[in-house]
Amino acid sequence: MKYQYIVFQLFLFYLLSCSLSPENVGQTSSVLTGQSICDTTGNYCRVILSWTACHDRNFDHYTLYRSISPDIVENEHNATILFTANAVEETTFVDSTVSLDKEYYYIVKTFDDQSSSCWSNEEGVNVFIRDYPYRVIETIKTAMYPGFMCAHPSGETVYCVEEHKDIVFTIQTNTFTVIDSIPVGMKPIGITIMPSGDIVYVTNYNISTISVIQTINNSVIDTIQLSGSAKGIKAHPAGNYLYAAIFTGPYITTINPVNNEIVNQTDLVGSPRHIGILPGGEYLYVTNCNSDSVAVIRTSDNSVEKWIPVHGASKGIVVLPNGEYVYIVNPWKEMVTVIRTSDHSVFCTIPVSGYPRDVRVLPNGKYVYVTNLLYNKVSVIKTETNTVIEEIKVGGVTKGIAVLPAGNLVFVSNYSSGFVSVLGY
Repeated sequence: MKYQYIVFQLFLFYLLSCSLSPENVGQTSSVLTGQSICDTTGNYCRVILSWTACHDRNFDHYTLYRSISPDIVENEHNATILFTANAVEETTFVDSTVSLDKEYYYIVKTFDDQSSSCWSNEEGVNVFIRDYPYRVIETIKTAMYPGFMCAHPSGETVYCVEEHKDIVFTIQTNTFTVIDSIPVGMKPIGITIMPSGDIVYVTNYNISTISVIQTINNSVIDTIQLSGSAKGIKAHPAGNYLYAAIFTGPYITTINPVNNEIVNQTDLVGSPRHIGILPGGEYLYVTNCNSDSVAVIRTSDNSVEKWIPVHGASKGIVVLPNGEYVYIVNPWKEMVTVIRTSDHSVFCTIPVSGYPRDVRVLPNGKYVYVTNLLYNKVSVIKTETNTVIEEIKVGGVTKGIAVLPAGNLVFVSNYSSGFVSVLGY
């Protein structure tokens, strides 16, 4: 039996190694990824490629192929060999012989010392000029579970909750460093900042409170007691009201920020989660975790004007700067729903895989960013066509997101990974 076990273990090791016998050529070995980068003129473009290493003891070399047509495995003779690497850890290559507005296909073929081989996945890469932050330019070490975020109106700092350590940490955006850690209540989740930038509000779910943080010295100056546990929170664009989504209510609580007193309660159904508000402040849109609908609240009298049917529970929400459309995420249906504000109706839906979680828009309104809690990526939606035009890979599963007012940087929290990714040009 011991001999049979050893034979089985050796056979299993052989199956799991990345070198394959000739009859298995075509199965996936390394995982290949690629991304194009162009300067603003389009005169200098390149494709950055990387693939996972093959740690089989019989490894011999990698060969990287490129073609202008897909299905390289079936048409190897039509592909160009770009690169051959004999070192197992030599797993990156920059292709600088590409042209603007073209699509290229790449694949890696891994060989062992017996000339057996296997293919990676085939990666198609479009080469074009991007007018939005599209690649990770910095990674910031933070507490282990960074969550939802907001950017200061000045663009100088980003505030992020950490619900396991009961803190809000502050990132300085010009140095990409954590400069402060602010103790708040138990399990902070929602966060918003006043238009003036002087106060940050944080919901503390486990103790039904809101921490009031003064940004000039990053200290808690007040605590607002609620009658239920809140998650989402949003400041009115004029700064005259604050709205909190009471998840256990269910209702929306309206707060006067002058004295931090509750002035109204709007009853809802289900479990209200996050809040979006039109630029003029006339309507709130409230997502719901336990209802297939989004509430529309008229702020002039704090009454529900309409319930908008959507496909499944909804979480993250953002309103375009022009106020014409609202984008909400439906995680379990793996989609983003676009609502037209002129008649409070669903305009379209956009497939987004990987349990979409949070959503933000660039100040110019052209691009919407969606985090994906199950995958290490951020989806970019072009609002002109309402299609996903790119999936930006980052180092961990993504949750919260914040966009600087200038639109030049996007901060993405990598939940359970202990860092924040910065997207730029």
